[in-house]
Amino acid sequence: MLLKTFFVFLTILLVISCGSVELIGADGNTIGTYGTIQEAFEELSNPGEQVIISGGTYYETVSIESVQGTEENPIIVKAKDGENVIIDGSFEPLTKTQNNQWSSSSLGSGYYQTDISSYNCGSYTDTFGSFEDHLRLFTYGTEDEMKEFYAGQGIYWDTDNDILHIKLNDDQDPNEVALFISCYKVFKLYKSHWIDISDLTIQNGGKRMITFEYSCDNIFHDITARSAARAFQIYKSTTDNPCDRNIIQNNKVINIRDENWYWSDVKNHDSSSMESSAIRAEGGSDTIIEGNDVSGYFNGINVGGDTDDLNNRLIVRNNIIHGIPDDPIECDLYSKDIQVYGNVIYNSRRGISLAPGIGPLYVYRNLIITDMTIKYNRDGDSVSHPGSVKLTHGYSESGKDVYFYHNTVYSTAGLFDGPHSEQAVDNYYFYNNIFYTESMDTLTIMSYLGLKSKNVDWDGNVYYVSTENQKANLFKYYNTYSTSGDYETLAEALDSTDGKNSGWENNGMETDPLFVKKGTYDKFDYYLKETSPCIDKAIEINSEWPDTATKVGDKYDIGAFEYDQDHDNTDTNDDDDDDTASSVSKIIFHFNILILLFVFLFY
Repeated sequence: MLLKTFFVFLTILLVISCGSVELIGADGNTIGTYGTIQEAFEELSNPGEQVIISGGTYYETVSIESVQGTEENPIIVKAKDGENVIIDGSFEPLTKTQNNQWSSSSLGSGYYQTDISSYNCGSYTDTFGSFEDHLRLFTYGTEDEMKEFYAGQGIYWDTDNDILHIKLNDDQDPNEVALFISCYKVFKLYKSHWIDISDLTIQNGGKRMITFEYSCDNIFHDITARSAARAFQIYKSTTDNPCDRNIIQNNKVINIRDENWYWSDVKNHDSSSMESSAIRAEGGSDTIIEGNDVSGYFNGINVGGDTDDLNNRLIVRNNIIHGIPDDPIECDLYSKDIQVYGNVIYNSRRGISLAPGIGPLYVYRNLIITDMTIKYNRDGDSVSHPGSVKLTHGYSESGKDVYFYHNTVYSTAGLFDGPHSEQAVDNYYFYNNIFYTESMDTLTIMSYLGLKSKNVDWDGNVYYVSTENQKANLFKYYNTYSTSGDYETLAEALDSTDGKNSGWENNGMETDPLFVKKGTYDKFDYYLKETSPCIDKAIEINSEWPDTATKVGDKYDIGAFEYDQDHDNTDTNDDDDDDTASSVSKIIFHFNILILLFVFLFY
């Protein structure tokens, strides 16, 4: 009976590993069954057809070229109901332990190499690698970098000879380890329209894993996208062949990085795949990026482009972004009519980068929590403390037309780093925000606020510094680039020569906003108490600026959230009883399923 049980389980595993792909016509009838996803796509011919993928792991790259659905009858691509589908871009032989693919490398002791010429990497110049648990390998850009081994275990692709070199910690033999290494785009849309893709795991891509190229009206939703330099990228858009109206929605976008890497390891080396972004939209208008859970990438969501005639009217909303060592949201360069709202950022070093923002760009109703200190520069073993809003930049363009209002911003260090003298901005507005810090070792909380003469305006904001170790400077360079202007309080800044000339903060306050503290993200829940000085104190903003909040009192409240009586409690011992009960129920449910399975197998 035990032998019979073993073979039944073996049969189940084989089915799961192999899988099959059905192509179903618009009339509901099966057109054909295929061994690969790509084969099914090559047979697509009419709107309304469906590609239904059975459970299993598919080591292939999928290219959807010139496939046309319609708004009424899109092409549907999804996993078979209840089954787990993984599309993996890895070099499959290297994913097996004891694979005998690696031999001693010419780079020296502890290094190994393998010939990847048969994998047809083509013109790609970067590889991505991770372990079975998805912990990322460092991608070295040159042989010299690889020999330095400064960032620890990693890979280097010798593109001239198609040789991949690797070195693991403690000189471990890579033949004994499951490794997931790729140079491919795993899922590419090319000149294809009205494709609906859902319920898949797509993993182990190269520099770009899921790409939209000259493709419109497509949606990726409810996808797990993990282990890639860039998980989603919208680019290659022209006036004649646009890449417009695409949606990236409700996906989990995951990367697991080595916390021992320094920021300088990633920024100052010769491999572009290391400076990763989970979602990048650099071409195409009317894109929607919403409801995604993004974690572990160097940068989170990046929108904006090099020209002002593409990438317009984007919406970035209601995403949760965490575990990011650089910029969770970047709206750099041209961001025409882009709205960024309803997002929650936490456990990150930065909040949002506008470096520079060239709008109109509307950033509102976001909760920004920056509380991650990272290893910064290997030379000197320095660290970098959090900073929530960044306007400094190295571009020649000046920022303009940015509207930053009704945000709640919390940091364990700095809050705002604005444009330096050679990096002027024009027509920037900061209204009705909460700026709250628990700074312990940062001398200046708000620096380089801009110039009133350049149409920069601050009003209706609340500032609060909560620190026991030292008295931090609240402002530096307040409406000036010529003097340091160190001010410990808002009153001092407003009373200064530069402050009197600014006309700023006629309605601003320096006071505790009185958040409800419930322990969300191990910090605050960030809703307001009934006694909060922020309630009904917002100044009126331009009626043409977008907003999503419903007014509760006579006036809007300062910060991201309107006062909500349901959140007005001070229970700081929220032990998530409901969640715990739910977890226990799930355990009992799965245990019962196991019992039924064993009864079925033995009887």
